[in-house]
Amino acid sequence: ALYGGLMLAQWLRFESGWFIMRHDAPPFTHQQSLALWATLVFIVSFRFCGLYKRPHTGRFEEQIPRIIKAILLGYILYLAFEQVRRADPDFSRTALVVGFFTITFLVLLQRYILSRIEWHYARHLPKIHRVLLIGNDDVADRLCRSIAREPFLRSDVIGFLRTTDE
Repeated sequence: ALYGGLMLAQWLRFESGWFIMRHDAPPFTHQQSLALWATLVFIVSFRFCGLYKRPHTGRFEEQIPRIIKAILLGYILYLAFEQVRRADPDFSRTALVVGFFTITFLVLLQRYILSRIEWHYARHLPKIHRVLLIGNDDVADRLCRSIAREPFLRSDVIGFLRTTDE
């Protein structure tokens, strides 16, 4: 999704005719190599932001701010990388701005599809953890309902152990 978003942004910038060209576009092989380097930098930033940790718990909507933060961090790291490498010609600023939107769209689409697939498989996998809760008050009841609602935990409450205050 990252590489595709970068290549789509470059296509929109240089080949689509939607933007005014003041000079010639960089060669396609150079665009591909820059997109590959940027993809590697973005993967490192995604790893740093914890987007590859398993299992994903919670709703997909709760992951969106982390994904956008990782994309912004990737942009900062890539711009720093470009300054060190001093690539000539580098990505155009227009392609980078367009790339933010294409990358964000494609990464969010990919993550949404993967979360739906994971959610489906998590609901249909057999339960492997059996949980015995100590206590039988309202906190234990809420904890039991929470465990039942979260299929990624793959847990099943098998009972309550009553405590006495005698």
